[in-house]
Amino acid sequence: MNMDNNFPFAHFLDFNGAKQFDKDSASLLSEANNDIPLTTDFLNLEKPLVSNSNINPEPILPTMLVASNSIQNTTDLNEINRKILLSLKDLVSPPKYHSYFHEKIKLTDIGESSAEFLVNTNFIKKTIENNYLSALNETLRIIFNRNFNIKITASDSSNNKKASNNNQIQTEPLLIYESSSAKEEENKDQSPKITSVKDARFTIDLYQTKKDLLSKVDSVVLNHLDNSEYGKNANHKKTFENFVVGSSNNMAYTSTITASKNPGKAYPTLYLHSGSGLGKTHLLHAIINNIQDLFPELKTHLITARDFMREMCDAMATKKISNFRKKYTEQIDVLIVDDVHELKNKQGTQNELFHVLNELHGKYKQLVFSADRPPNEIDGIDDRIKARLSWGLIVDLQKPDVETRVAILKKKAMDEDIFLSDDVIFFIANTIKDNIRELEGALIRLGAYSSIMQMDIDLEMAREQLSPNIKRNPETVTIDKIIYSVSRYFKITSADIKSKSRNKNITLPRHIAMYLSNKHLDVTFKEIGLQFSNRDHTSVIHAVEKIKENLKVDKDLMQTVVTIEKTL
Repeated sequence: MNMDNNFPFAHFLDFNGAKQFDKDSASLLSEANNDIPLTTDFLNLEKPLVSNSNINPEPILPTMLVASNSIQNTTDLNEINRKILLSLKDLVSPPKYHSYFHEKIKLTDIGESSAEFLVNTNFIKKTIENNYLSALNETLRIIFNRNFNIKITASDSSNNKKASNNNQIQTEPLLIYESSSAKEEENKDQSPKITSVKDARFTIDLYQTKKDLLSKVDSVVLNHLDNSEYGKNANHKKTFENFVVGSSNNMAYTSTITASKNPGKAYPTLYLHSGSGLGKTHLLHAIINNIQDLFPELKTHLITARDFMREMCDAMATKKISNFRKKYTEQIDVLIVDDVHELKNKQGTQNELFHVLNELHGKYKQLVFSADRPPNEIDGIDDRIKARLSWGLIVDLQKPDVETRVAILKKKAMDEDIFLSDDVIFFIANTIKDNIRELEGALIRLGAYSSIMQMDIDLEMAREQLSPNIKRNPETVTIDKIIYSVSRYFKITSADIKSKSRNKNITLPRHIAMYLSNKHLDVTFKEIGLQFSNRDHTSVIHAVEKIKENLKVDKDLMQTVVTIEKTL
């Protein structure tokens, strides 16, 4: 190997494996290393420095770095880089290692007290600097027995950004199965016919369209937010420790953690209610997880109201209803039922639940429920069920304020190893205001888009990706404005909609106005009813539910509602 003339040991070190030493130089080097004679190669990292004395040897690399300002030989740097990656495998979890280090980071220069690395993207650079710099420094310290000032540089990402805007983008290859006999019919919509193993061959498609990649992004988001597995078991990732507390949910957090520490005593019956995606289900899982940690002898059961109904129906169909009742009344210490509003108009299921609640309450077991509204506002539920749901503490979760939304984003970004600048965080927090689940989905979407497209997350990307979620400021919408918009569409007066008239031409617009008021405003059914000739809240609930059901089957009604919404 040809060495640079400036390299300080070129005159006596042969890196092809031969041990050629200039005696005077070796002697000087021995004195610098506590009189330990050198008898090994410069970069043989697999072996420690061999000594003829009984003194513990020092690693050879730190010695050479003392004498040399830097190592710039490509072979040497590659060998050190290999050692660094091997060491990082023990310090970083496998998924993180493959995401941020494997074939993504390279040592470009190392001196006495500094080391420079090159990474693929700015996203990886920022992630390592914010989360893994200590691990990288520890790796260098293990190898060289000293600390380094680490500098990380990212490759110019402008090419990646340009590529992402093209219709075809080079990414990880896709394995395509193809047969030779199918090539003749490639213009026909027929599957390849494989007649033998010899006929089969594989080709690699090195290009994926932007549409393919965006489909990947959607898939990542849907898989992350998928609740299809949710049922009778608690999600161990949802704990009190990772629940972000703010003024909007502090009461709910305090009451649930207290109930979990004193099951059946502090709040034997606890009822949480809020709109969708505000953290109810997270707290239910956290209760189960905490009780299982503190009281492993207690039998806990978390189930949705819909799954409770299905289980009861299956038990009746198989003539095992007695086993079903015995399970819930004799084998459970903590029962948590999510989304009890799903039981409206399900009389048979309500009867079974009524007896279960009576039994467990009489045995001082812990009962926890959640719904999208208070018990007395759930239409289609028997009064006796409402009474039992109201036995204990009733707590609501409000929409999070901007400070809480920012805290949630920062916590979730850290958990998911997604780097977000403050301006992006504040943009998301001010874009999505009403739903924590949507807030989390926006974060996951940006992380997936950044990873798949190999682009950094900046404000421009956030605006582009989240623009469909940007909603109008809800403070500008009022019940009066909704009534006015509806009346204009149907060509009637606002007074008609507010009146007590039962005319069919007035009733439908009135119901739509009530539905839109409930959907777009943070007001109670009672407050809505006051604006419509002081109607009872049950009338408002009936109107809202009727429009919801009809929207599922009536496309004309859906078009009407969408058109009115655009005017708000």
